[in-house]
Amino acid sequence: MGCAYEKNGDEITIFCGKNVKPCAICGQVADYLCDYPLENGETCDKQLCATHAGIVGDNLEYCPEHYKAWLDAGGKKIVNVKRFKGKLSREQRKQIGVPRRARKKR
Repeated sequence: MGCAYEKNGDEITIFCGKNVKPCAICGQVADYLCDYPLENGETCDKQLCATHAGIVGDNLEYCPEHYKAWLDAGGKKIVNVKRFKGKLSREQRKQIGVPRRARKKR
């Protein structure tokens, strides 16, 4: 069971329940997940409220950390996104600002 709150002016409402997800940053009700692609083909999926979800395209939001990385990489609006499973190519990672993976020393 999770709890989250919603602030409306001076009024605060607390929600608790099985399907209540709090924002990972502030604890308010989360309406979004971070869609930033990770190297394993999945997405960050950090729970985010409307205040902390950085809009980067149609139905695409990033958490503050990944939103900053996206802006630092050029911050172009992302359109025509197709969901897929698998790994991103080097060019795709470069376009969306995914940092290069550090090489493991052998």
